[in-house]
Amino acid sequence: MIIVQLISPSFGIKSRTFTMEDRMIEKFRKLVDQVGIVLTVKILEKKYRELSNEGISSLTFSEWKDVYKYASSDSELKEFALQEMSELAKTFSEWKDVYKYASSDSELKEFALQKMLELAKTFSECKDVYKYASSDSELKEFAFQKMSELADF
Repeated sequence: MIIVQLISPSFGIKSRTFTMEDRMIEKFRKLVDQVGIVLTVKILEKKYRELSNEGISSLTFSEWKDVYKYASSDSELKEFALQEMSELAKTFSEWKDVYKYASSDSELKEFALQKMLELAKTFSECKDVYKYASSDSELKEFAFQKMSELADF
């Protein structure tokens, strides 16, 4: 942990604590600004093992999505990014991304679909859940019921 003191003429001395995680996030974002997300992810893949111990988990959903998209398909970082995305997802669209990226027939894929239905507020969102749900599932029925309620005619 690093403590930085800031001296301000109007407020006197202030201290702020920077954790190792804060520094890693700052480095990540600075590197993205310098070389773009694709090269940043490639560098992250090379250094993943040493960085995972220093705390890089405080990236935003959008940043983890970028890491997932640009990480090599066989990379541990790719799986870690998806896990982080699922922990941070709050909106229908974020859960839809988790659903799209999760492995076929995985529990995460099914859970993401359930969260999508729970958060669906429009006919179109319900239609997506209906389309993705397996044909004989209760989820498909619930999506259809919700679509029926939201249908405008």
